[in-house]
Amino acid sequence: MATTARPTRIGVIADAVLTESGNPYNLKFAVLDAQPAGVLDDLPTPNYVVGNALYRTGVIVDTDGRGRGVAWPALPCAESLLATVFPNTSQFELYDGEPRKNCSRTEAVGFLRRLLTAGVTHHWRTLSDWDTREMRLAYPGDGMFAGRIRGIVKPTDDPAPAPREAAEGSAVATYTATADRVLTVTATRSPEASPSFSIGGLPAYAAETRDRIRAAITNAGHTWPTGKNAVYVGPNCTAPSPAFDLAAACAVLAAGGSIDPAALKGVVLIGELGLDGRVLPVADVTALVQTAQAAGYRKVIVPAANFDEASRNIDVTPVGANTLGAALDFLEEMAKA
Repeated sequence: MATTARPTRIGVIADAVLTESGNPYNLKFAVLDAQPAGVLDDLPTPNYVVGNALYRTGVIVDTDGRGRGVAWPALPCAESLLATVFPNTSQFELYDGEPRKNCSRTEAVGFLRRLLTAGVTHHWRTLSDWDTREMRLAYPGDGMFAGRIRGIVKPTDDPAPAPREAAEGSAVATYTATADRVLTVTATRSPEASPSFSIGGLPAYAAETRDRIRAAITNAGHTWPTGKNAVYVGPNCTAPSPAFDLAAACAVLAAGGSIDPAALKGVVLIGELGLDGRVLPVADVTALVQTAQAAGYRKVIVPAANFDEASRNIDVTPVGANTLGAALDFLEEMAKA
């Protein structure tokens, strides 16, 4: 008899307080990429907004008879989502394999509704021109590209936001981990210098790592920072690992202004990057997260495929990301917390 696969676990909502018969108790919601079967109808639970997405929550009963909290993305309203991201836009560029320019808002709403109905996830960003925005849509689970919407947000009376990138020559730092130490991953950018990208501090595989990180950033649809970009991993890195990829890529993008550099403060990032921008699982993730915990770090991002292993018997609750874009969204949310 055929069975329905359980949705993929992609994160956690911690310390939610429920009330049953007036008695509050704490519950963690495992964040899945779709609603699972068997959610109890008679136990109301709160909903949560994470980034630009609304998550429904509920309780299921596992095979051991215990209740488990689960959360899953709610299907957002296409009209309200488009109005939030593009409040004053009348013409759009749509892309789902073939570009369509000068599309109306009605066409954009229909385009977005069709993809949301197919279950895609979304995130948006401001491009190099501060008033040009892009919403990227991806299929849950594998994070494969599904489409994008671009539009110019007409300026209001408010001044244009100041660039978020680091000052020329300054350093943007985040952290990654080995089995025995936490390493600092530092990125610097000189926008007026000749274009180049280098990685220092790795005794081997620096060229391979450099090419993989650049391919992951550009193939995932992010803008590669212009000028001279440099990453240093240290101190005393004696065992280079692909698990450093995610930290290096996020540091490069923060130095280039894709995210606020302050979002990286105190965060340990662990994950190998695929050439398409997916965050791939790494070996011995439990040991890496335990190293971060022992060093006093409480914010950890790991590959979604490693989430269950990483969160087992560890006081720190990691966040699981399946794509580089998802990791950037989580960093922005952590910075607000």
